[in-house]
Amino acid sequence: MNNADILNNIFENMLDTYGPQSWWPADTPFEMMLGAILTQNTSWTNVEKALTNLSKVCELSPEDILSLTPDRLEEAIRPSGYFRQKAKRLNIFCRFCLEEYEGDLNQMKFVQIKELRKQFLDLHGIGPETADSILLYALDKPIFVVDAYTVGSFPDWDCARKRQNTMRSSPCSWKTWSRTCRCSTSTTR
Repeated sequence: MNNADILNNIFENMLDTYGPQSWWPADTPFEMMLGAILTQNTSWTNVEKALTNLSKVCELSPEDILSLTPDRLEEAIRPSGYFRQKAKRLNIFCRFCLEEYEGDLNQMKFVQIKELRKQFLDLHGIGPETADSILLYALDKPIFVVDAYTVGSFPDWDCARKRQNTMRSSPCSWKTWSRTCRCSTSTTR
């Protein structure tokens, strides 16, 4: 049995046990992107508080976030922890969205996955897990997010432990990979 067959079996078992997962709560793809950045080193509960605070002081758009003073942005996202670092990361990401995509995030969907992933990884504060989360959850790109939950779910897969790119390039359909990723993440949290 190859990795694709194993993954398909895992997905089917998880789906039978837990049902469909609608994981990563957000109203827009951009909100998902913000959540992926804010969730670094904190719990989702704290991210939700930060996003709620942020939505009270501005629209969740690159332009509006960039219009906030540093103090106002930091105070809004304080619940997410490391709020000064994350405020800088959000500003860098928002500038990137405006400069490279004129604020039209749908344009990102037409960029090749490797190129877009590299663009994200070139941004200060965006690592592989955050980049892959944005690609999968916000942009529906065919990628498997290798995070601590994945490593815990697939402890015998060296590529998961080592976070090698072989986990990110799927031998089976991307829908199976992404659904398994979503299911494994939501059931291990």
